[in-house]
Parts: sequence; C-alpha cells; structure tokens
Amino acid sequence: MTSRIALIAFAILGSLGAPAALAGLLDDPPPTLADRRTAVVVYRLGPVHFDPDQVDTIVTCSNAGDQPVEVVLELFDETDVRVGVARGQGSAGDQITFSTAAEPDAITVAGLPPLEHGKGRVSAGSASISCAAKHRVRGDDGTIKESSVELMKKVAR
Repeated sequence: MTSRIALIAFAILGSLGAPAALAGLLDDPPPTLADRRTAVVVYRLGPVHFDPDQVDTIVTCSNAGDQPVEVVLELFDETDVRVGVARGQGSAGDQITFSTAAEPDAITVAGLPPLEHGKGRVSAGSASISCAAKHRVRGDDGTIKESSVELMKKVAR
C-alpha cells in the first residue's frame, strides 16, 4: 500500500513540474498579426479536405467592421499538427477568400499536404468578420460539386 501511495505522489509531483503540452487547434496560441498584435480566434471549422486536383476547401470571410482587418487561416492535420497558414487583409466590406488549391481571386494555403480529416481555425484582428466554408469536389469527367462545411463555429463575439 505504501509503495502505491508513493507512486501516486511521484506521478502528481512529476506532472506539476512538467511543462504543459501545447498543440493543435484548441491549444496553439493565436497567430501574431503583421502589426505585432495577437489575433483573436474567431472561427473553428472541420472537416477540412484537400486532395490535389480533386478536393479543396474554400473559406470566405467578409469584413463586417468599419476598419481594415487582417485574417489568418490555419489548417491542422488529423493529428492536430499545424500544416498550413495563409494570411489576407481586407478593408471594410471586403471579402477575403482562402483556398487549399490555386483558385482565381483566392489566397492559396501553400505547401499543404493532402488532408483527409483536417481542421481549421480563422483568426483576425477583430471579431467583426463573418466566414463560411465549402468543399469543392472535381469529378473525373470535369464536373464540380460543392457542399458547405457544416461544422463551422464562431467562437468570438
């Protein structure tokens, strides 16, 4: 019994001295903006899919505020490792569009590996943005089907 109590005590003491593990969508600190302020996490989304030339995820944000805003899209893989970041700037009323593949008038998340069940996080200099996301699937016959990302949650007001 005494050795069991000692093991529990060592485990508790060991965990108190250990640094907190930070990783992923919920734990990584928000990005730093170009003006050196810390961004506000505004949206979380999932799933994020990317398969080159087949499946893309597109995120569009509108600046509903009266000041320019920097918006950052971070993408995480299935193991919660950040695998891609893209940044955009929009004046009041502007739309900022991000894509996992090269799209006209969109900011591409460069160097992204294929994602089967990724996650995303939209951060900005202000919570005055409104965002939506969709998946675009290209068929072998050239057809394109789009569907909205249903798990998009606004976390900042």
